[in-house]
Amino acid sequence: MTGAGAPALGRPLLTVAQLSDLHLCDSQSPARAEFLDRWADLDSPVKAQVDAVGSYRAQDCLTVQVGEAMVQAVNAVAAGPVGHAPIDWALTTGDVTDNAQVNEVGWYLGLLEGGWVQPDSGDRSQYEGVADSAYWDEAFWHPEPRSDARTGAAEQDRPHRRHGFPDAPGLLDALRAPFQATGLRMPWFAVHGNHDQLIQGTIPAIGPFAAAGETALKAIGIPAGWSHDAIAQFCHDVDQCDLAALALWDTLLTRPITPDPARRAIRRPEFIAAHFGPFARPPGHGFALAAQ
Repeated sequence: MTGAGAPALGRPLLTVAQLSDLHLCDSQSPARAEFLDRWADLDSPVKAQVDAVGSYRAQDCLTVQVGEAMVQAVNAVAAGPVGHAPIDWALTTGDVTDNAQVNEVGWYLGLLEGGWVQPDSGDRSQYEGVADSAYWDEAFWHPEPRSDARTGAAEQDRPHRRHGFPDAPGLLDALRAPFQATGLRMPWFAVHGNHDQLIQGTIPAIGPFAAAGETALKAIGIPAGWSHDAIAQFCHDVDQCDLAALALWDTLLTRPITPDPARRAIRRPEFIAAHFGPFARPPGHGFALAAQ
């Protein structure tokens, strides 16, 4: 013991960097249901019946860039803060993707192994998601400034008004641009999380749900005329993966988007096999092919 009862530090046996919950997100995917999130807002008329949804976060469209910044930050750590030894290896502790899609897995491996990453899907000439202005909805953050067609005054969405989100002209083009990812400088190991297997972390990508990400229509709202009880029940059924919710999906308000087969839901054997690429260090990143 040294000082006032503090233990003496010996030689560190292992120094590990943890990267958790990257949630790399294809925010343009039709498998996402951002429109449900508003029904859990504090001012929602069904808030008492819908506790939480969690299908939308304004920063979803920037997760790949945040992941790259995280990799660079880990690489910049010269030594652990307690043992003062260099990092031996890194560990991702699950939920590296948000929607269990093939393209999201590709972005994740590109970021951590180092490689060419293009965080885009569907139409490569434009962004097609709730952040664009083609189907403007005040519930979502829209980086591009917008003026009211009648008055010419700046029109602000709720994230702008309530939380101070900024205008960011050109962001939706910039965030889709390809770039050379840095890659971790140390070996790293992986863990399989619920968002790496399930659509938005809750819905099994099987049966009729399996093709949710490959369609050409994206649900954007609940039609007028639904009662509050019907809306609350629908939110509950989606959360419980009830086929009753899927039966109503064709009645929702939709927008057309460009389909993309790379949005296909990935199966666990594919997820594991993807970790055995030529740049994997160590091969498999801790997985064994027999574990499939």
